[in-house]
Amino acid sequence: MVGITRKAKSEHRNEDKEPATTPKHRLEIIRPVVLGQWALERNRSLELLHEAIQEWGERLGNPRQRPVCLGCPHEFNAEGTLPSAWMFVRLSVNEIGTPKQMTLIGICEKCSVKDDSSLLREGIDVLRKAFPNVPEFNMLMNEDGRRT
Repeated sequence: MVGITRKAKSEHRNEDKEPATTPKHRLEIIRPVVLGQWALERNRSLELLHEAIQEWGERLGNPRQRPVCLGCPHEFNAEGTLPSAWMFVRLSVNEIGTPKQMTLIGICEKCSVKDDSSLLREGIDVLRKAFPNVPEFNMLMNEDGRRT
């Protein structure tokens, strides 16, 4: 169910410049409104997401590696629709925003109606089952259930 976890291409350019601080892990739900916001802000995360989407898309044509929805057995393929949302996972993100590894998981239209906090909890559960050694993620939520 989980996409391929891999090193970010941009990590290779910055390996020698990584600060010696504790890395952070980022896990977020990406919806179309977030993409627009990132584009307006010129957020570097959009570049990383583009890189992850390219790799995710390469798996669509391979029946043995087709991506599956985060919340159900829906299988994405080259002839079908794109996900309505994504879960974007970046591990060991340094101070300049470069992750050591990242993965992208599609969320089908049916499952994307859930709120972000529910999808994040499901995503963490999926990651823990698929990768028992995955680092702990701390989800910070405000009072109305949105991520902070």
